Amino acid sequence: MDSECTITSVATAGVDPATGEYTTTTTTVYSGKCRLRWPTALANEVDGAGQIIAKQSPTLSIPIEGTGDVLPDMIATITASPLDESTVGLKLRVKGVQFQTHATARRLQVEVES
Repeated sequence: MDSECTITSVATAGVDPATGEYTTTTTTVYSGKCRLRWPTALANEVDGAGQIIAKQSPTLSIPIEGTGDVLPDMIATITASPLDESTVGLKLRVKGVQFQTHATARRLQVEVES
């Protein structure tokens, strides 16, 4: 795993009475090594309300140790990627988690946040 990421969860959310703006605070659940992979370079076309949308299913892998608290709807942000610097800053929403015996990494199904 050559890249690094930080995975956060929303700690508090609400309207700030002083400004009237919606604000959130986050808690870091994991920060460290990761690997982002797109299992296929091909995108499936989906017809959504008359629009053709490209759908791909990326996977974010993180070490097993210390990552059992990562859950769906948390946000992973790529913080370092020496082999592809264009992914730094990319935000990914965790869609599914994986637990299995003899796993070598925790593989998270993610989607790119727009």
